[in-house]
Amino acid sequence: MDSNLDLKVINIMKGKVSEDKLQELIDNINNNHRLFVYSKIDDMLKKGEIDLTIEERIILDQFWIENY
Repeated sequence: MDSNLDLKVINIMKGKVSEDKLQELIDNINNNHRLFVYSKIDDMLKKGEIDLTIEERIILDQFWIENY
């Protein structure tokens, strides 16, 4: 797994979610539950809880491809 890509996803989520949700995402990445992390972020997007720029969405898509 690309740890640089992990950091990019974490940095994208900083300021978009609460500290508790961010820590949950970090813990799941550290525990190799990256597909779960992608799913949680995708759910937040679908519910309109967060917005991503096109560039951020591309990074999230790369995160999915790397971990699928």
